[in-house]
Amino acid sequence: MVRALTHHWNRKWRSCLVQVIAAMVWFHVSPLHGAAINGVLDLGTTSWQTPVALDGEWHFYPEVFLRETDIQSEGFGKVAPLKIPIPGGLSQLADQYKNPRGEGRWGTLVLEIRNMKAPFENVGLHLRGDTAYQVFVLDLDRPGPMRSLVTVGKPSARRENSIPQVASPLGLWNGSGSGHYLLLVHLSGHYYTDTNLWTSPHLGSYEALKHELDLVFLLDALVAGGMFIMSLYYLSFYFHRREDKAALLLGVWSSAVFLRHFSCSPQIQMVLFPESSVTFFSAIRAMEFGLLGVMGGTASWFAIESFELKNLRTLGKIHTALGLVILVFCVLTGPAVYPNFILFINLILVVQVATYLYAALQALKIKAKGSLYLTIGGAITAMSVVYDMSIGMGYRSSPLFITPIGMTLLLFANGQLVAKLFAHAFRTAQRLSVSLQEEVEKKTLRLRSMLDNIPQGVVSIIPPGIADSEYSRHLEIILGTNAITHQPIESLLLDPMSLSSDEKDRIMATLAASLGEDVLNFEINASQLVTEVEFQRDGKHRSLQVSWVPIANSRSIVEGIQVTLNDVTALRDIERESQDQKEELSYIQEILPIHVENFRVFMDSSLHLLQENVRLIGCNKDGLDDVGKILFINLHTIKGSARTLGLKKITSLVHDVEHGYVDLLKNIHENWNQSVLLAQIESIQAMLDHYQHIFHQVLGRNKTRSDEIGVSREFLEQHCHLLSKLSTSINQPSLHSKLLNSLKVLEQEVFQDATEFLQDFLGAAERIARDLGKEHPLILVDADEFILSHDAKNALGKSIIHVLRNAMDHGIEPANERMEKGKAPFGCIKFQLDEHDQQLHILIEDDGRGLAVQELKARAGQAGLGQVLTPQTIADLIFQPGLSTAASITEISGRGMGMDAVRKFIREVGGDVQVRVDENQPLQHSLPFKILIMLPNRFYRRKKRDEVHLAAG
Repeated sequence: MVRALTHHWNRKWRSCLVQVIAAMVWFHVSPLHGAAINGVLDLGTTSWQTPVALDGEWHFYPEVFLRETDIQSEGFGKVAPLKIPIPGGLSQLADQYKNPRGEGRWGTLVLEIRNMKAPFENVGLHLRGDTAYQVFVLDLDRPGPMRSLVTVGKPSARRENSIPQVASPLGLWNGSGSGHYLLLVHLSGHYYTDTNLWTSPHLGSYEALKHELDLVFLLDALVAGGMFIMSLYYLSFYFHRREDKAALLLGVWSSAVFLRHFSCSPQIQMVLFPESSVTFFSAIRAMEFGLLGVMGGTASWFAIESFELKNLRTLGKIHTALGLVILVFCVLTGPAVYPNFILFINLILVVQVATYLYAALQALKIKAKGSLYLTIGGAITAMSVVYDMSIGMGYRSSPLFITPIGMTLLLFANGQLVAKLFAHAFRTAQRLSVSLQEEVEKKTLRLRSMLDNIPQGVVSIIPPGIADSEYSRHLEIILGTNAITHQPIESLLLDPMSLSSDEKDRIMATLAASLGEDVLNFEINASQLVTEVEFQRDGKHRSLQVSWVPIANSRSIVEGIQVTLNDVTALRDIERESQDQKEELSYIQEILPIHVENFRVFMDSSLHLLQENVRLIGCNKDGLDDVGKILFINLHTIKGSARTLGLKKITSLVHDVEHGYVDLLKNIHENWNQSVLLAQIESIQAMLDHYQHIFHQVLGRNKTRSDEIGVSREFLEQHCHLLSKLSTSINQPSLHSKLLNSLKVLEQEVFQDATEFLQDFLGAAERIARDLGKEHPLILVDADEFILSHDAKNALGKSIIHVLRNAMDHGIEPANERMEKGKAPFGCIKFQLDEHDQQLHILIEDDGRGLAVQELKARAGQAGLGQVLTPQTIADLIFQPGLSTAASITEISGRGMGMDAVRKFIREVGGDVQVRVDENQPLQHSLPFKILIMLPNRFYRRKKRDEVHLAAG
C-alpha cells in the first residue's frame, strides 16, 4: 500500500512538474503579438486558441481619467493623444510630456480593438500590476456605460487617495457581439512614477488563462518553497559547523533570494495579501531592490571563500560596500525614487553576476573541486538576469520573470558544490580518522610507557574531586599507597600535606569552582593552589613540588585538573645545606677585613651595651622616659659601630629594631612591653653570638701560640703604670735601660698609637660618604705624641663614629655645592690631640657648612627650649636629647641621638665633651664650630714626656 501511495504521489508530482514547464513555455513562446498601430489593434486574423498579447502602440491621455461621456463627446476626437509603446514605461514620454518625472504621472491608456471574433463570452483579460490600475471596456458600436474588467490597487488623481499594489489579476469579459471595443486603463503612478505596463495585457479564453496563472502561482510557490528550504538548510548547516563560512554565506544568499522572489511575485502577494496597502507596497519595493545588494555581495563572497580565492577579496569588499549602499538607499528612500535609478541598479546586478562568473572561472582554471557547478549555475543565472532586464525595460513582453528560476538553479548548483566539498571533507576525515586512530593508539602506548617510567607523580582530578584511574606508577611511591583510583583528593593528597585548614579549604573550593566550569574560573583562583609543600605519610617525610594544569575541552570547559608531584626532598636538603654555607660565607666575608683588635673591641662594647639594656628593661615594668632614651642610644651606638666596621647583617637587624623604638619614644608608657623588648635584644644577642662563633671557631682567631700565655689587658695596664713609677726611683743605668725596654714592649701590647687608631676611621668615613653619595673625605691627624689605652679606644670608638656620621651628613656639603663655594669637592676632617691639666684634649673640626642656626632655633622652639641668642648657647643645643636638624630619618642620622650619645659615653668614663665657637662672630645662617673631647690621664700616655722622664731617671 505504501508503495502504491508513493507511486501515485510520484506520478502526481511528475504531472505537476510537466505542467509547470509547459506553462513556462506557453508564456514565453505561445502568446501571439497583436502589434497595435496608432492605438488600434485589429484582431480579424486572431483565434482564441492562444492568448493575444495586446502590445504595440497605445494612446495615452495624461492627467485625465476618461469616462464614456468624455469619449462620446464631440470634442474627444479633436484631442491629440500621446503615443507610447506597450510594454514600456512612462519615462519614454520625455519628448512628448513636459513633466516626465512629476508627481502627476497619471492618466488613461487607450487601445481600440477591431474585428474581435466570437465567441464574445468568457473572455479573459490578464494584466500584471506594479502600481495602481483599473481596466475598463467600452462597446463602441453599442453605446453604454464602461464596464470594469480588472483592478489593481486604487488609482486616483491625488497621491493621498491612490493605493498601489503588486498583483496579477484576471478579469472576465462577456462581450455583446459587435467586435468593436475600446480598452481604457486608468493608471496612477504617484508611488512609482516611471511605471506603466511593463508586460502586455493578454486577451484569451478565461479558463485557459486562469489555468496558466494557477500554474504560474504553483511555479512561484515551488520556487519560493525551494529557496526557503535551502536557506534553512544552509543556515542550520552553519549553526552545526560554525567554522564553515561558506555555508553561512550561502544561507544568507538563499534567504535574500527567497525574500526578493517573494517581493517580486504578484501571484503570491495577490493570494497572501489581497488587500492593497501603501505601507506594504513600500516595504516590498524596498525589499525587491535593496536585497539585490545583499545577493551580489554574499554570492561573490561565497565563491571566494569556497575556493579560497584570496586575490579576489578586494573585489568582494567592493561588492559588499555597493550592496550596503543599495540597501541603505532603499531603506531611506521611497518606491517613487527607485525607477530613477533602475538602470544603475541593473548595472550593479550585471556586475555582481559577472563577478560571480569570474570567480567561478578562476576556480575552474585552478581545477578546484566543484568549480564546474558554479560556472554552469552562474551562466544560467546571467542569462535569466539579462532576459528579465529586457522585460523590465520594456523590450520584451511576459508576465513571468525567470531570474528566480535561474537563482534557484544557481542555489542548487551551489548546494551541489557544498555537498561535493562536504563529501570530500567527509572522506578525507574518514581517512584521517583511521590514521588518527592508529596514531592515538601509538600515542596511548607511548603515554602509558611514560606514565609507567616517568619519575614523577601524575594524576588527574575529575568530578566530583576524585582521582582518575589513569596515573603514573611513580605516584604510588610518592604517596606511599596503591589505593589511588577514584579516591577523594582531600584524603589522598591534601590531608598528608603540611597545610592549614584554611589552605585546604581554599584548595578544595578552587577545585569545586573549576571542575565542569569555564577555564577562566581556574585561572582566577589558581593563586589559591600550593606549589610546594611538605608531605608526610607512614613516618616518611618528603618535599614535593606541585603543579596544577586544567584539562579543558574545545568549549573551554574544565573536564579535569592534572596534578604533577615532583619529589624534591634531596634537592631541598642540598639547598638548605648550601644556603647555610652561603650564610656562613657572608659572615666570614664581613669579618675578614676587620682587624682582630677592632672586632674584639666592637664585640665587648656591644655585649656590654646589650647587657645594660637587658638590665634596664628588667628593672622597669612600666617604662620611664629616660630609660627609653638610654635604650635607644645604646642600640644606636651598636648600629653605628657595626656600620663602621662593615658588619651589614647586624647593622640591618639593629636598624629594624631601632626603627620600632620611634613609637616607643613617642609614648613610652602606653607602648612599653618588656617581653617584646627582651625578645628584640635576644635576636641581636643571637646574631652577635653567631659572629663570635665564626670569629673564634671558624676563623680560629682566638688561638694562641704554644709558647704564649693569656694575660688580661687590665693586668698589663696596671703593670705599665707600676713600671713607669718605678723608673723614677732607679738610678743604675743598665737596670734603667732594661726597665725602659720592658715598658716599651708592654706599651706596644697594651697601648695603641693615637695616629694609627684615628686613621683606622678613614674606612668608616669612606663608607658613610658612599652611603650619602658624597666624595670620600680627607682625614688629617695630629696625634704623634700620644698612645691610647684599650678603655680609651672603647670610649672614643663609639663617640668618634657619631661625630664622623654627623660631620658627613650635616656638615660636609655635596661635591657640586662645595665647588660652587670654591671648596674642594671632598671634605676635610681634622683630629688634633693635646694635653691640658692632665687631660687628653681631642679637637675635631671639618670644613663643612657649620651649624644650621635657623634650623636649630626652630627645633629648639618646637621642643620648648625658648629663644637662643648667643653663638655658644645655640651651639650647645646639639647636645639636647632628641634634637636634630635632619630633614628626614635615614640609616645615617635623623633621630636626634648623635651628640647626646657622645656626651653620655664620654661622661660615663669620667671625661666630657664640649662644642666651641667664636663668640665674637655674628649669628648668620651657619655657624663654624669645633668638637672637643676630654679624657682623664689614665686613658693615654704621652710618648715624648715619658721618654724624657725615663731617660732622666
